[in-house]
Amino acid sequence: MARTGRPKSDNPKEYRVALRLTEKEYFTLKDMAVKDNLTVAQVFRKSIEMMLESTL
Repeated sequence: MARTGRPKSDNPKEYRVALRLTEKEYFTLKDMAVKDNLTVAQVFRKSIEMMLESTL
């Protein structure tokens, strides 16, 4: 019988990060995500990539 469920990811995200934000930081982040049609997590990942690129 075939396996059911979601297929395995090629790049699984195994680590979870939690942080606390001020109200201003939170709504700025949400606005950035909405403006670029991204999720909050995608904004964080994109920001990390941009910071890494700028240090090279």
